[in-house]
Amino acid sequence: ALASVELQDGRIGAALDQAKSLQQDFPNLPLGYRIEGEIYLAQKRPSEAVRALQTAYEKEKTSTIATRLAQAYAADNKRSQAIDVLIDWLEQQPDDQGARSMLAMQYQIDGRDKEAIQAYELLRDGLQDNVVVLNNLAWLYHKNGDPRALDVARRAYELDPNRPEIADTYGWILVEQGQAQDGLSILQQAYLSYPTQTEIGYHVAVALHQSGRDDEAVNVLRRLLRETPNFEQASEAKALLQKIDK
Repeated sequence: ALASVELQDGRIGAALDQAKSLQQDFPNLPLGYRIEGEIYLAQKRPSEAVRALQTAYEKEKTSTIATRLAQAYAADNKRSQAIDVLIDWLEQQPDDQGARSMLAMQYQIDGRDKEAIQAYELLRDGLQDNVVVLNNLAWLYHKNGDPRALDVARRAYELDPNRPEIADTYGWILVEQGQAQDGLSILQQAYLSYPTQTEIGYHVAVALHQSGRDDEAVNVLRRLLRETPNFEQASEAKALLQKIDK
């Protein structure tokens, strides 16, 4: 507790002293090493965090230490090691939903869609009303051409229609499946809630174009390209703008 207070007050050296003291007084316990790892994570020093947390994990495997170690590996751009830690922990505690959620997200970030889908499906079975799980699963289904995408996205939207990222997923899947009018109203709602989110703005522009409202689509595209010229969908936005302007 004292180490936590020292860390919150920015006294990093004093916090580390407390962690080292715990390691010296209780060398067989993971506590001092876990605290040291937490300090390094807070300081964005992932390599040092990995070293301390790996020692803690070797002394005692717990959910907190496993997920923190995975977090440190991921922050150190060692995603495969983060995944390995989570798999190891889940083999012992398969019902740890927090760890499985982290594993699913690591798979998704790493582009391992098949494994991410499997992990999210297991989570969905245990967490029927978790909108983040449903939203991510819907997006992966859609990305991989699975027809279940729309139903899963609709369920997430029904549970929390006011979250822009949830509305964006559902609205965009509707647009991509030929229901531009229905998708547009949902996407516009998301964009009003989160006007700086460029991907949602691009989705609105596409939906406007597909709905025959090209003047409005052009206005959205020009604003996006003027205010954030290097956003992720910028090349697609430029191509759509050129197509409409012809």
